[in-house]
Amino acid sequence: MPWISMDVDVCYSDRRFSENSKMVNNIGKVVLDLKSLGFTSMAEDAYASAIFL
Repeated sequence: MPWISMDVDVCYSDRRFSENSKMVNNIGKVVLDLKSLGFTSMAEDAYASAIFL
């Protein structure tokens, strides 16, 4: 039954995408907070690091 393993892979992929999306949202909020406090270069570094996770 090859379709069963495919379903598991798709579910895992969706869950992982959802977790990554939440993490990116959280990092985005931190970046905005840092920028509003005047830490522009630190915010850019945090965002750049998040891209490579």
